[in-house]
Amino acid sequence: MALPRIAALSARRLGATLHAVDSQSNVSTRHAVDRFQAIVMEETHWTGSLLDYCLANKIRLVIPARHSDLGPLAEAQSEFKENGVHIAISSEATISICTNKLKTYEFLENHGFPTPFSFPLDSNSIKIAEEHLPFIAKPIGGSPSSGIHVVDRLDQLSDLTRCVGNLGQRIAQGAEYTINS
Repeated sequence: MALPRIAALSARRLGATLHAVDSQSNVSTRHAVDRFQAIVMEETHWTGSLLDYCLANKIRLVIPARHSDLGPLAEAQSEFKENGVHIAISSEATISICTNKLKTYEFLENHGFPTPFSFPLDSNSIKIAEEHLPFIAKPIGGSPSSGIHVVDRLDQLSDLTRCVGNLGQRIAQGAEYTINS
């Protein structure tokens, strides 16, 4: 059962109404909630439109579901809180780490967690890249597994090092676990 549907059933058991907002009106989520509203989320201050919607509908809890919304919502968290609306979200600092694979690597490494060696993939890191062949190249801020390449030869690096925001990462063996909202 999809998460929005489970959330809708849980909300109904509590006597609550489940709302969803999105920048597009043709999303499947709209069919699993009690009320749906499309708002313009590409503009700079879309969080203000969301807050207005929450206040108009007496919504007191916002649960972000889209990775790209985390930063703007974390920035707006205090404004929402001042208006009695809680956002179920981590701090800006935590989101900054968790949405940047290189910062995540550095955090894990600095706190003693096992993590695959990672390095910025740019024209200054050719020697490091050569020493760690084969490795995975991926966007520092990418998700969900888009833009990933296995690099097993140095001649594959020229295009990847010209792209700003890539990193190289040792290939890890074993099971992978992930948490998605």
